[in-house]
Amino acid sequence: SSREAIRSRNLLPPLIEITMVAVSERSMVRYQQINGETAPKWTDGLFTASSLDNSYEEDLKKLEERLQLDRVDYRVFNETVGIRASKWGEETKS
Repeated sequence: SSREAIRSRNLLPPLIEITMVAVSERSMVRYQQINGETAPKWTDGLFTASSLDNSYEEDLKKLEERLQLDRVDYRVFNETVGIRASKWGEETKS
């Protein structure tokens, strides 16, 4: 309900999903040899509306496609982390 949404504002969620994409050093050296010091644009336009799981998964897939297109060796790490200080789920006084 909207009342619950208001109560949960600015509170830490009990679990957060963390994703890290690591690229190999060798791939980055090769990328810099080809593109100079220009920063990669692999994430441009991605992960801006990731509040929906579907959008997040689609953006992650697009990122992987961009990395593959540039022949970058990478690995995706996902982990769900519990937040001990979370107040979600506890009764909040109105």
